[in-house]
Amino acid sequence: MVNARALRATKEARDLRVAWVRILPPALSKLRRLSPSFPRQLVQGAGPGGKNMCLGGSHAIAPMIRVKRVYDPPSGDDGFRLLVDRLWPRGLSKEDAKVDLWLRDISPSSDLRKWYSHDPAKWHAFQKRYVRELSSKEELLDQVRRIEHEKGTVTLLFSSKERMCNNAVALQGVVRNRKWGTRASSRD
Repeated sequence: MVNARALRATKEARDLRVAWVRILPPALSKLRRLSPSFPRQLVQGAGPGGKNMCLGGSHAIAPMIRVKRVYDPPSGDDGFRLLVDRLWPRGLSKEDAKVDLWLRDISPSSDLRKWYSHDPAKWHAFQKRYVRELSSKEELLDQVRRIEHEKGTVTLLFSSKERMCNNAVALQGVVRNRKWGTRASSRD
């Protein structure tokens, strides 16, 4: 069941963003020079069912960290394409993948990856263990946040056939929930 208050807040936020984009074009041109993707971030995903809404669709803020299967064709709204798997995807050339950066060290350890083996029943335990591993990789998490800050949109690429329960989705949650300059908690 949809919460009426959340829908009202979503509609008001969308209306505010659209009005702001129309009313302040000089300010937007200045912001565009600072961050070229800024206006696009405001407008995309502004309505219910917008294609760029966050997973779960409970609010209409365009995500800065996206997740996509590396075998899917690249698109213009991918932004900076970051491969977060330990192994290079089978049968895919570097030219076809169009990967901007391969951060294999941010991926789960081989032991964790083999233990999980993309079994949805182990998803929650996998997330907890992966967050624990990421707590010792703060510099890599900071690198992802810096790239997001500089490029605007970052797409985390994965090769798994499992689209909803994979390391890129777990990493997306960690990066989204982590505040800039603070350490990630490893609480279970």
